[in-house]
Amino acid sequence: MQSRQHANHWRIVLATVPLMLISGAPARAGTPIHLSHDAAPDATVVIRNVKGDVRITGWNQNRVQVDGDLGSGTKPLQITGDAHAMEIRVESAGSTSWFGFNSDSGMGSTSLDVHVPRAAALEVHVVSAPVDIDGMDGSRNVQVNTVSGRAHLGVRAGNVKVDSVSGDLDLSGFARVFDAQTVSGDVQAATLGGNATVQTVSGAVLLRGAAMSKVNLGTVSGRIQLDAAVAPGAFWKIDTMSGDVRVNLPASTSARIKADTFSGDLHSDFGKATSPEHGPGEHLDTQVGQGSGSITLNSFSGDVHIQSGGH
Repeated sequence: MQSRQHANHWRIVLATVPLMLISGAPARAGTPIHLSHDAAPDATVVIRNVKGDVRITGWNQNRVQVDGDLGSGTKPLQITGDAHAMEIRVESAGSTSWFGFNSDSGMGSTSLDVHVPRAAALEVHVVSAPVDIDGMDGSRNVQVNTVSGRAHLGVRAGNVKVDSVSGDLDLSGFARVFDAQTVSGDVQAATLGGNATVQTVSGAVLLRGAAMSKVNLGTVSGRIQLDAAVAPGAFWKIDTMSGDVRVNLPASTSARIKADTFSGDLHSDFGKATSPEHGPGEHLDTQVGQGSGSITLNSFSGDVHIQSGGH
């Protein structure tokens, strides 16, 4: 009788061992994800993924839902935090840490499809994962940090900030305050309002805006194109080394415009550019309308074009 009880006991223990191993084991390739968490309408949601892709969609539900596939060599995925602030982090089963990520050369790609409340604040950190955000409306803040993954942002937000090394950035929605930093990635924004700060090394900068108050754009070799109106009392500053600059302004613009080039050409529909008697370069200093705003453009070897006929 006693030996039979011992046998049954060990059968139960042995049967639970595989379950224990599975629960603590790294995810296998293509492990399906389906998680849900209650969320406040204006919750802050932080998402971290090393490689794969991240898609975020705003919806009219007060919860966060995560679907997708978890890559091999990763820990089981969880949503941590509460309804007001939560985090979704893809972590390697390894122990090496790099820029806040647990990374492993054997870590597979993870695909995340995340639904969040439309007005939620977003903070997305990726390495080589592309980021697509759509349907966000009313968010106070959207922030994306990426190394080589491109970022598409279909959002309407108060503040949008993106830091990238080589990934391109496309903002197809609206941002009242827009801040982007890239090395070689291109930056495009269809509709801006208020303030814009963009700095690149070789990436192109293509921006369209309504009445812009504060504009600070800079690049080494990338071209810059800005099509926007000048808000009363605005301050715009655009600098390039070898990249060309093209600014399109409404005919009704009111601003003091100053522009200088060292070896590049300078063309303006507002005022007349002059060349120094001795030495290279061209210079423009003119007042348009009441001159309520300030626009300063500087280029070393790139051409500068200031055109009338913007919106």
